[in-house]
Amino acid sequence: MAAFIKKADLEDEAKAGPIRFYEINQNKVHRELPHDHFVASITDYVHVAAERIPKEELEGDRSTILAFHFEKEPSKSHGIPFIFKIIPVCIFGRLSSLC
Repeated sequence: MAAFIKKADLEDEAKAGPIRFYEINQNKVHRELPHDHFVASITDYVHVAAERIPKEELEGDRSTILAFHFEKEPSKSHGIPFIFKIIPVCIFGRLSSLC
């Protein structure tokens, strides 16, 4: 994955924070790629996404949800999938000082 960082001209992970790489297949996150993964082993049928891991996600519990967009049926996926951290004390729809 160092080749991706160099090719995209991204700032070093030691300075700007760790980077997460994952494969996207049919508009869904297929798998997270380890940093020692060979670039040559990635097939032509997937996209590779890279993002800085937020500081909040690095602290404490690292529970995350893989989310994707679909219309009426999960088999009709579209858009760019994303990953976000689960905050157990957060209640959606209400403002909380704990979130």
